[in-house]
Amino acid sequence: MDVLKRVAKNEAMKNDPKEIYNWRVYVLTCSAWFAGALFGMDTGATGGVLNLDTFQIGKANLQANIDSTLQAGCFVGALAAYWFADKIGRKPSLMYSAHLALIGVNGYEHLREQRPTGS
Repeated sequence: MDVLKRVAKNEAMKNDPKEIYNWRVYVLTCSAWFAGALFGMDTGATGGVLNLDTFQIGKANLQANIDSTLQAGCFVGALAAYWFADKIGRKPSLMYSAHLALIGVNGYEHLREQRPTGS
């Protein structure tokens, strides 16, 4: 709580019990920040790839499809997260989503290495 008192000058915090400001608050805050940073990195990497010279010549449809797919995936993911949290609860839906993300990240590398390259 001492760190929060130094950073945030808020009158409402004076009435809060000290028990709610424990290490879990800081861990959850850092994990939420990290998730937002990763989303920003993903969006930035997609924008960086789309600005490469190979995407500039005659590939406007491909650029539009990549950008639209990214945005549509975010929208569908947000709707699915709402539905899962409503049906099975917040914690199980977060655990399921984290496991699904880990499987997706690990599976992508294996798919990329096993793909025939044609050379």
